[in-house]
Amino acid sequence: MTLQSSSHSGLKLLWIDTVLCDAEDDPDIIERYLQRFLLTMESIGAQTIPDGADFRFTVNLSRDKLAYLPRIEQAICRLGAAHRHGTRVHLYDHPPGGYGVPASSHIDSIKNPNKQPGRREALFAAAAAGENFGRYESLVRISMDDDDLYFPGHLSQISAFADALLVSHPESVSAAGLYRQNLATVTPAGISMRDVDFNRVIPGNKFFVIPASHVPNAARYSPWAIPELIDEDAVERFAGTGVNLVLVRNNAPTFVYMRRAANLSLQSKDACIDNTHAEQEFSNEEDLLDHLRSSPAEPARVPVMAPLPREFRLTCSRAHDGTVNVSTNFDTMFGPGHRIAFYLMHGAERLDVRWYSGDGSAQFTHTPPGCTVRAFVQYDGEIIARKGRRVFG
Repeated sequence: MTLQSSSHSGLKLLWIDTVLCDAEDDPDIIERYLQRFLLTMESIGAQTIPDGADFRFTVNLSRDKLAYLPRIEQAICRLGAAHRHGTRVHLYDHPPGGYGVPASSHIDSIKNPNKQPGRREALFAAAAAGENFGRYESLVRISMDDDDLYFPGHLSQISAFADALLVSHPESVSAAGLYRQNLATVTPAGISMRDVDFNRVIPGNKFFVIPASHVPNAARYSPWAIPELIDEDAVERFAGTGVNLVLVRNNAPTFVYMRRAANLSLQSKDACIDNTHAEQEFSNEEDLLDHLRSSPAEPARVPVMAPLPREFRLTCSRAHDGTVNVSTNFDTMFGPGHRIAFYLMHGAERLDVRWYSGDGSAQFTHTPPGCTVRAFVQYDGEIIARKGRRVFG
């Protein structure tokens, strides 16, 4: 789908938020991430705030990290006036008894509980409690990790795409992801930054566009909830909730996804790269930041939007009694004559099987920690698709 260029009148609020180190309690790790976050703040401070928009940047900081607050406040004071006045630190408390997340849970649930469903909505509601949203015709919500970077025109580009979505869907909430981005891999020898088409949309490069009529419910539209994979299946699922989900294919690469060996998720992301457009080398992160800040903002583009082709999905969730529920999009992904089987694996040991049938869901009981579910799709006696997923919790 191509949206025609059209202006949208009315003041909008561009709201960015991040959570600095969340439940991390190792002082060495916090210090390392704080150093990176100060560079992130500098890239935020280099943003052009587009005409017709106000700017908010909310840093969510848990009270157990108050010792780091003075350095964050000093960094805020170094920002320009508009960015400084729009930036604030929101202090929050961890639950006295912790988050009750099992040690076998996904590392993001352990280290970043306030990015998970339920808590992320409550965190935004608390941070936004004093904001006068009534003066805005729309709200654009962007969430980002605490170590990624922006080119100066990133917010201007998001604002222009938001305007196009508000023209085409004036009464509906839209969620958008940007297909093109920069992937910066940090090694002891330096930084290699590739301009790529990336088939997973990263926080900072995805956002909600919320018209005024939906702003009272803005807390429910967390950008953390926008899927990384925006394919046809995801678009249909979001449409079922009344949200217009789009993938912008022709955006300028104004977002820099930083990849380091110490990061929580898998280091190599090459499997997510569909095309590489260019590559640059930098000696260190400060040189990369200098390059970003000196780069001119690209003019706004008329967005071309189309989701990726439907992809076979497999999800697993563990209930309180230990039962693992498995679901797929088998029914919408494959046609008549296809069958699917599920294996419950513990390492190389097969614990249980659900043999080939037309049922795209399954359930396993008595599943020990560390299990994996594997699915196999068969057609005419041949396995044509397979997928594996670790069971967390």
